[in-house]
Amino acid sequence: MSESSHSPSTLESVESQLPALHQLINLGFQYLTPAEVEQQRGGRLTNCFLDGIVREQLEELNQVETLNGTYAFSESAIQECLQALKDFRPEGLIATNEKAYDLLCLGRSVEQVIDGRKSSYTVRYIDWETPSRNVFHVAAELSVEKAKTKETRRPDIVCFVNGIPFAVIEAKAPDPKVGVSQAISQHLRNQHLDEIPDFFRTQQFLLAVNAKEGRYATVGTPTTHWLEWKEDLSEKGNEHLLHSVNAPLQAADLERLLAEPFKPHEAAAYREKLSGGDRLPTGQDKLIYSILRPERLLEMVYRFIVFDAGAKKVARYQQYFAVRDIMERVLELDSGGARKGGVVWHTQGSGKSLTMVMLAKAIALCGEIPNPRVVLVTDRVDLDDQIKGTFKSCGLDPKQAASGNDLVKLLKQERDAIISAVINKFDAACNKRDLRIDDPNIFVLVDEAHRTNYGSLHAHMRRVFPKACFIGFTGTPLMSQDKSTQQKFGGIIGRPYTINEAVNDGAVLRLRYEARKPEIDINREALDKQFEQQTEGLIEEEQAELKKKTAKFDNIAKTNQVIYQIARDISQHYEENWKGTFAKGQIVTPRKDVALKYKQALDEIGKVTSEVIISPPDDREGFDNAYGGNKDEVARFWKEMMIRYGNERNYNRTLIQRFKTDDEPEIIIVVSKLLTGFDAPRNTILYVCAPLKNHTLLQAIARVNRLYKDPVNGEEKDYGYIIDYRGILGELSLALDQYTDDNVQEEVDEVLVDIEEEVRKLPFAHSALWDIFKEVSNKKDREALENHLEDEERRDVFFDRLNVFAKVLASAKQSLAYYETVPQGKQKDYVDDLRFFAELRSSVRRRFTAEVDVRPYEQRIQKILNLNTVSSEVSQLTELVDIFDREAFQRELEKAGSEKSKADTIISRTKKTISEKWDEDPVFYERFSRMLDKILEDYRQKRLSDADRLKKAQEVMEAVRDRTGDDIPAVLRNKEIAKAYFGWAHKRLENYAEDASNFKDVAAQLAVDIEGNIDRLRIVNWKENDDVKNEMSNAIEDAVLGTGLKVPFDELDELIKDIIDIATKRLPNQAAS
Repeated sequence: MSESSHSPSTLESVESQLPALHQLINLGFQYLTPAEVEQQRGGRLTNCFLDGIVREQLEELNQVETLNGTYAFSESAIQECLQALKDFRPEGLIATNEKAYDLLCLGRSVEQVIDGRKSSYTVRYIDWETPSRNVFHVAAELSVEKAKTKETRRPDIVCFVNGIPFAVIEAKAPDPKVGVSQAISQHLRNQHLDEIPDFFRTQQFLLAVNAKEGRYATVGTPTTHWLEWKEDLSEKGNEHLLHSVNAPLQAADLERLLAEPFKPHEAAAYREKLSGGDRLPTGQDKLIYSILRPERLLEMVYRFIVFDAGAKKVARYQQYFAVRDIMERVLELDSGGARKGGVVWHTQGSGKSLTMVMLAKAIALCGEIPNPRVVLVTDRVDLDDQIKGTFKSCGLDPKQAASGNDLVKLLKQERDAIISAVINKFDAACNKRDLRIDDPNIFVLVDEAHRTNYGSLHAHMRRVFPKACFIGFTGTPLMSQDKSTQQKFGGIIGRPYTINEAVNDGAVLRLRYEARKPEIDINREALDKQFEQQTEGLIEEEQAELKKKTAKFDNIAKTNQVIYQIARDISQHYEENWKGTFAKGQIVTPRKDVALKYKQALDEIGKVTSEVIISPPDDREGFDNAYGGNKDEVARFWKEMMIRYGNERNYNRTLIQRFKTDDEPEIIIVVSKLLTGFDAPRNTILYVCAPLKNHTLLQAIARVNRLYKDPVNGEEKDYGYIIDYRGILGELSLALDQYTDDNVQEEVDEVLVDIEEEVRKLPFAHSALWDIFKEVSNKKDREALENHLEDEERRDVFFDRLNVFAKVLASAKQSLAYYETVPQGKQKDYVDDLRFFAELRSSVRRRFTAEVDVRPYEQRIQKILNLNTVSSEVSQLTELVDIFDREAFQRELEKAGSEKSKADTIISRTKKTISEKWDEDPVFYERFSRMLDKILEDYRQKRLSDADRLKKAQEVMEAVRDRTGDDIPAVLRNKEIAKAYFGWAHKRLENYAEDASNFKDVAAQLAVDIEGNIDRLRIVNWKENDDVKNEMSNAIEDAVLGTGLKVPFDELDELIKDIIDIATKRLPNQAAS
């Protein structure tokens, strides 16, 4: 055998799967061989539990203690608890998983006769508080039978806690083309109803790794929400990580690990990897250590998983560390017997509300805090509703405070409680002067703390609850003027999670900003005259002061004419850019009556559907004057809403839900009600028609930064858009200047993208595109332009620059600055050139068949062309004619005209055929692909005339079409698939032949033997049967070794993979006839 390579292996098992198993063993998991797993499962591939281990742990963890002694549970009780894990009525993936989660967290109540008395006792499946009392096992390649079939899936690694499946890992090779996306896709596929959904009944964590990196999620998590874990380990933590990665296994453990299901060459390669000494931890190692080490795994599952609105959610890293930091702080009492609180700043859209819920859960489950009462104070009715259904797994029943008195009653109860209260209820309770609850075990969690708690309410709360722990949450930066109020809570807790971090983590989207200015004409002469008439009796100074107040743009912007003009612009902008897509819009107005005027204007224009969401009118809105609203209009609207929806809660809930999920309304109109704490991922465009400042401004722009993927067509939201009619960017800069952390302004600046910048880029992108053709003297000569793109590198540059130009133009055309600053003639040039270059691209692709991925830009190009022309759109690629259809191809060829064009067409179609058939016989087609490249190079170097080039191109085409020109041994005649096997065998094994003279015959006979073995092993649906493919691999390995060739295992493994790929692509999915 040749000397082994010094480079790392490329085998998935060696680089990813075995290192993960090795690390898990060092972290405390016991490895089970396939035989041991099969025994525990009773030989049933539908059973995902290790029954024997489950029984042993149920007996170990559970006894009944009475005054007369300690009693074990009966065998029937233990069996009942084991069966309860399996007997779930199918209710869907998440609903079933939630029931299993509740069972694992709360245990099962069983009847037991003790001392002659029958009573109910709770049996625990997991000891959550003492990880060492549980047992942890891991298995590889666990075969699980698919639903309603005998076919199986084999997850790479499965982790068990007390015999119950808790985590599953899909491991891939460190191939940048594959990454972790393929592993994520396998996880999602396996959860489908017709796959192995029962396997995920008790699963808590799903990991996708590829040696270099990893992502984690839980059951039902969509692709867009798989997470990266980030953790700054202590010196001791780093030592523990390194130990888990590099500590050698006991000899017996290593032998067990490297036996089945791994092959001898995989075991040999892993031993060689270990012989190289210690290695640096990878992203995969760090993820496994951070999530799956036993004590962390149990903590994450028990305290950091919640079910919310039909989805299962697991903590992101910043949520976990925030809760941990808070819990470390609140467990200590100060000299006055109170717990220290603080403020948590996590940027909008990063899961702040969920962090509150997880913290409340952690407090409720903490055994060191007697009788905790957790009050979640929010100004959101929808969050108040959400909280109520979140704590079932804690064994607690959250209560909603219906009034201030109800809240006081709940707080006075000396027992565990989780209470949610809207801010006005909490305010009412705090205003009771005779109320004082002197208890350090009350925790007040305040949502949007900068707004709801930095006023008089804080003093009231401190008076009523002098020892309570107050923890505020904010999604916007704590500004310099807020420093004193930070101290009222107890200072900042942990480190802020900034918007830049959230963008980098993929938790929120970047934002694009555009300013628009309504054109306003004022009849100043008439205005001055009427002003003087209305202010007779005032002295000149008083008139000047009054004029100064009323002449502000705030008042002008509220006039019917200005509102109608802006509403028309909004309608047109939405219709041209977003109508018919998933995207929704939100208009922010300064007052309720103005919101109603925008609704009326939008309805009159009739291009978009809209709804208004406001709070009810009150006495402060009861007078008509120069600065107030029209009470009658607002009151009439509110009365109509109450008749239609019954009450305020239903009004809010119905319209918000419609905005989130239905096609209509396309736009909602708000004052400030939905600027905070309202998550609607489809919300994409924020139309700002109100003067916003500081926190309110920053919260407003964050309304549109949520991630979203359209479940119908898979289209993903790429940006949030802010269309500004009130000039808020200056206020935004001022707000950013006041960040407590000086570095945060720069981070937020990086997230904002000015759409007008795209307008400034446009001339450069346009010039760069034309610059490709500077050597073409006649820019009107289409044939010359096409010929100029024959060079592949130049063609790639053309495609890239066309994509850039199309993208920049698409963004620029959404900006008012484009129409104001770019002359109409130039606008027409841009559109005409885009149309021409798009057609040119289509033409050269037909002619030269260059491959480039322009899918992200096709819709943009088509939209722009449709909006600006009446007769043209992006040309659709016609079907390329099959060169095996001789008559059709000849007809197409005659249309090409010149010998050069005919040669171009032949070469392009032949390249296309080679590309399409490449997988059927890569070695054969690779040879002719190189021949075509040589013809092109010789022509460029003037070594071939047009006629010679055409002749040679025809020869290659005929060789590809008729399978001639390859020197194939006679034994392979009429064996097309064996020829493909021969190609790979010849290429991969030639260097290991001691006698080159007869090697071709040896490779040919090997190909025939391989074909016979594969046909012998094929059965119905063999392509989905991993066991059959493993048998095929073993047969191929035996056949190669039977030739006497000394082939390294890595090379042999690659050959086996190549041959299995060919068989999978070319053979039918059934037994050989």
